[in-house]
Amino acid sequence: MKYFFINLVLSLFFLLPNWSLKIFSRKNSALIRNNYLDHQTEVFLKLIDVFGYKLDTDNFNNIERIRSNNARMSLNINKKPNSRISLKDVHLNDNKTIFMREYEPEKIKTEKALLFFHGGGYVLGSVETHHNFVASMSLSLGMRIYSLEYSLSPENKFPIALGDARKAYLKITEKYDSKKILLCGDSAGAHLAAALSFDLSELNIPSPLAQVLIYPMVCPSLNYES
Repeated sequence: MKYFFINLVLSLFFLLPNWSLKIFSRKNSALIRNNYLDHQTEVFLKLIDVFGYKLDTDNFNNIERIRSNNARMSLNINKKPNSRISLKDVHLNDNKTIFMREYEPEKIKTEKALLFFHGGGYVLGSVETHHNFVASMSLSLGMRIYSLEYSLSPENKFPIALGDARKAYLKITEKYDSKKILLCGDSAGAHLAAALSFDLSELNIPSPLAQVLIYPMVCPSLNYES
C-alpha cells in the first residue's frame, strides 16, 4: 500500500509541466557549473529524499541490503522496456551466485557487445535493480549487453569483485574479439569498469575497445566537484 501511494504521487509528478514545478522549487535554482538545476530534477530529488528508503548503515547486513534493493525496485522510476528482448543467465561459478545476464534485443544493430557493472557503493544493487535500465539500453543500442552480478562488500573484500569482473570479461572474449567489447558501469560500477581496464593492462590481457563511465567513483581523495 505504501508504494502504491508513492508511485501514484510520482506518476502525477511526472505529468506536471516544468513551469508549474517552479512553485515547489526555490526561486533561484542551484547553480552548477554555470548551469541552473532543472526544476523537475530539483523537485524529484526532494521527493526521493522524503520517499526513498533510509538505509540503516549502523546495523547493515544482507537483510538490510535486500530491503533497500526491494524498495528501489518498488518505485516506478525506471522506464520499462516496450519491445521484446531475450534474457539468458550465464553462470560463472559452481554455486551460481556469480552470473551475467545476457540481454539480446530483437534487432541487433552491431556486432559489438557491452559488459555492464551496476552501481551501489559495492554494497547495494544487483542485476535486478538495474534490469529495466540495462534492457532499455540494449534495445536502444541494438546491442547485446551482459550485466554482471558481482560479489558485494562487506562480506566480500577487495579484490573479489574485480576478480568476478575479470572472469566475466574473459568469458565474453570466448565469443567476441576484445576490440568488439565495451565496458560500462554507473557509480561504483563505473569504478569497477575502470579498475578492470587497469587490471587487464597490468596482466597483459587484450584491452576492450572502450569504457563508458557513468558518474565514476575514481578518486579516493574525493577532492573533485563531481
